Amino acid sequence: MSENSGIVPISLADRDLYREQWVDKTVEEIKKHKYLNPLYDAAFKAFLSDEQALKSFLNGVFKDDRNKIESVVIKNSEINMIFPVPKQKSYRGDWSVRNEKGLTLSDKVMYIVYDLTKFNKPYEEIRTAEDRWLYLLKHAGTAESLPDFKDDIIAKAINRLLVNRASDKLLKEQAKDMVMTEEELDYLAMLKVRARSEGKAEGLVDGRNERNVEMALDMLADNEPIEKIVKYSHLSMEKVLELRNSQAMFSAK
Repeated sequence: MSENSGIVPISLADRDLYREQWVDKTVEEIKKHKYLNPLYDAAFKAFLSDEQALKSFLNGVFKDDRNKIESVVIKNSEINMIFPVPKQKSYRGDWSVRNEKGLTLSDKVMYIVYDLTKFNKPYEEIRTAEDRWLYLLKHAGTAESLPDFKDDIIAKAINRLLVNRASDKLLKEQAKDMVMTEEELDYLAMLKVRARSEGKAEGLVDGRNERNVEMALDMLADNEPIEKIVKYSHLSMEKVLELRNSQAMFSAK
């Protein structure tokens, strides 16, 4: 590492300490909201942890009244996407595996991908089970109240997102999801926000994506719309929101 690289090495002990501090701060931030944000893994699993809720969600996704799911068994809750997905024009994309001639490998293997940034149906236009679940997934993180659509299963699912009913374990798992992303890059980006707020000049972001994160931070500082930041920084919506949350926390400190 060159002396002018702008990267300050962090010991494992310091890194773990920073993580714990961020988790604790994030738990306190979560407590200021009414609902957990189900766009993070811990809350998403809690939201659909009941068999009836999961069946309702999946039947809404598959839209097949002739072959409705009657029961579900969760064998593995940790499944990663194994192929890149191009940008979608709509909020829903139905994908399958095909060969170079366009022949589908199997009609039984498909992927349904949602882009909630493109799901903009207002409450008055919600009609289907799919619409109802997507509406809740998109709005729960910022809502002061959520409609249960006169559905007991949905009402129970919403109750599982209530912050004042969440266990300490769930709150901490949610905070870890928000603070520690799959790549160390986002964690380092948060540390950079902290360094800036304390008047430090150290660069703490991995050089591979430094320009993208720098752009997002600058645009956040200028109060640019989140959708615009996502478009020009090439970061995901979730990552931009994480940077915004971390920036807000240290600004308030």
